[in-house]
Amino acid sequence: MKTKRELAQEQLNLMNDIRAKANINIVTCGHCGTILLHEMKSINEDNTIECFGCKSEMDVCDCPDYWYDGCIENMEFDEDEPETKQISVEDVVIVAMDLGMNPSIAEINEVLKHYDSEAEQDKTATWDLVVENLLYNCVEPKNI
Repeated sequence: MKTKRELAQEQLNLMNDIRAKANINIVTCGHCGTILLHEMKSINEDNTIECFGCKSEMDVCDCPDYWYDGCIENMEFDEDEPETKQISVEDVVIVAMDLGMNPSIAEINEVLKHYDSEAEQDKTATWDLVVENLLYNCVEPKNI
């Protein structure tokens, strides 16, 4: 099952396709928050937009994009913390710092998600060794 952030990335990719193929963008009205579609124009052209919700006329730059690069890092796409009674987010972060890693929230959640089953498979391993192994398996090499 995909995470909220992965699903949001799919939406952002589709929005980027719409922008590229149809030259249309989705924004929210800078006055009332109504979702608006507008044709993308060059800087030299008239870039005003009139909101059908509040009838305000404004420059399109006053209307935030609905989907934009970087929006998927917003907290609204964070997953609920996976449940494990054995370790915490802080435990994962401490082990990661000792290894010189900088895991993302999604990668930390992956470690937490798989911790119980990994610990069950190797009952002789200490908790931090299980976390270390999971970090090496879950963290993208660019973050190491």
